[in-house]
Amino acid sequence: MLNNNNYYPGAQGINIPPRAPIYNAPPTGLKGRPVSSIEEARAIAIDFDGVINYFPDLANNRIYTKQFQMDGTAPLKMYVLKEIPNNFEFSEGDYITREEFNNVISKLTALLQQNQQIPPVEEPTPTPEQPAVKPLDINF
Repeated sequence: MLNNNNYYPGAQGINIPPRAPIYNAPPTGLKGRPVSSIEEARAIAIDFDGVINYFPDLANNRIYTKQFQMDGTAPLKMYVLKEIPNNFEFSEGDYITREEFNNVISKLTALLQQNQQIPPVEEPTPTPEQPAVKPLDINF
């Protein structure tokens, strides 16, 4: 006799819960391991799942990464670790405004046109009689 409370027909009187569904969850943490040289990082085989593998090289202050690409290659990339000074700050002199940039570009353009004697390019200004964009002639 089959009891509807049982999950499996042969297990009379024993309630066995169904298994939880298995999903492909992203791995937690970082993939990789410490290495002692770039040659060791090159020799390590990585999974084909496309996740970045990290290989810190603490002796040489470098981090190597490998990741399978869509074309089947796994390039090895190297990042060099540098210590940041305690007094490191960006100063206002490191950046320019858009207006300053446009002024320099217009001066350079004027110098190039003078040297090559190329007439300046003037963009036509639309008039009420002449629209800025011509209508498309579409015939079906």
